Amino acid sequence: MRPGCLPGRSHGLHVNGCAILIEVVYSRTKLFYCIYDNAVRSLSIMAEPKWKRFEKVIHQMHAELIPAGAKIKYDDSIMGFESGVERQIEITIRFRLANYDMLLVIDCKDYAGPVDVIDMGAFKSLANDVRANKAVMISTNGYTPAAINMARSAGIETRTYLGSEDSDWPSAVSVPVLISHVKIDNWTVLFISVPDYPFTGPVEEIKTNFPFTETFDIEGKPLGPILVLLGKKWHEDESLQTPGKHTVTIADHVIIKEGSNNVHTQIDAHINVSLHHFLGPMGVKTEGFRDDQNNSIITKKIETENLDFVRIARGEMPGWNEIPNKENLAVKAMIRMVTVHALPESVEDMRELYGQSNG
Repeated sequence: MRPGCLPGRSHGLHVNGCAILIEVVYSRTKLFYCIYDNAVRSLSIMAEPKWKRFEKVIHQMHAELIPAGAKIKYDDSIMGFESGVERQIEITIRFRLANYDMLLVIDCKDYAGPVDVIDMGAFKSLANDVRANKAVMISTNGYTPAAINMARSAGIETRTYLGSEDSDWPSAVSVPVLISHVKIDNWTVLFISVPDYPFTGPVEEIKTNFPFTETFDIEGKPLGPILVLLGKKWHEDESLQTPGKHTVTIADHVIIKEGSNNVHTQIDAHINVSLHHFLGPMGVKTEGFRDDQNNSIITKKIETENLDFVRIARGEMPGWNEIPNKENLAVKAMIRMVTVHALPESVEDMRELYGQSNG
């Protein structure tokens, strides 16, 4: 209960959709004061211009980023050295660097369209007038090319605010992503007899379904299908994940059951590997800034959307293309990923990937 309100019965009041709890008091004067005071405060908050709320959001974000010892001020004024008049500045940050006093000035623009060269020129003049060591303009809707050119020549940072989904300035952001995919084009196996266990039967039958053929150690313990043995070796030995042809022993001495016969064999695999690159956009959720001069993003965190790589590889994802190499890209990738052809390392993996049951 606010000072001046007498205790009594509680009632609810709505002012422009804003619920206000008041105390019914015995003095009509006191009752009117409680209603009026809370209503004015609520209306004041609701009536605050959107551009002012934007300035306060930017001020708060920078207040959380400044180093120890730095001082930040909202709605500051500095006497111009050339103009001789007070210059209003949305945000200033003052700090010491190597025993020198430094001044950073920030101008905020909540426009329906991009900031143009006229506004940039005015900010350039202001920054020079107050002798700022660094000037930054932050917009909600980017900049015209002429404004960017002027800012770049004057050393002014140009950033666009990227608001969260629940803010007054939600931004749909996508970043260029490069995916390098290591793919197994094909593979075959070679069965080699082991000492003291020569082949005595037609082992060609083994090859009819060899990826899922079960293997056992010399004591009869199940080791998993041939495909699982290959998967374990593939993920253990990263040297296999380079483009080219590889030959690797995936089992030195295992038993394959062919009817009533136990075939003792070594198993080698011949693997052909290729590398493919895909470039395209990925949607992200973030709150931060886009640097409009180098197209980078400044933020504390980025939440990425799911990527369907199968559809990307098939050419079914809009904006995604396979590229011949990852050097000299026309668009600089902000995120780089490496994906590797998936092979099962257990029977459970195999069931999930291929729907193949054991046995």
